[in-house]
Amino acid sequence: MKNKGYISRLIYQILKDDKGTRDDWMLVVKKVHDIEMVFGKINKPDYYDALFSDRLTNPQTVSRIWRKIQEHNPELRGEEWLERQRQGGAVAKEIIDGRYLQLNLFE
Repeated sequence: MKNKGYISRLIYQILKDDKGTRDDWMLVVKKVHDIEMVFGKINKPDYYDALFSDRLTNPQTVSRIWRKIQEHNPELRGEEWLERQRQGGAVAKEIIDGRYLQLNLFE
């Protein structure tokens, strides 16, 4: 489904209304898809067809918007937000330090 601006507002509202979604982006995907399925008149048995034919918002898009909203709205961050930021920084540092070297597949 193409993001026509409503998805950011929808995710913001979900984060505002449900504290459990602040640490669980997959729960946000479920809620977004549930709403889209109602408005798109998509039955549960047709979920995968709808997802793979772009009638539902891509889960990675939901994840990116979820992170961006939390970045700009500290009150919508979950209890695990700070730890996720620390872990992300540690992984980035390890990549820079060369601890994650690309494997040579054709040795």
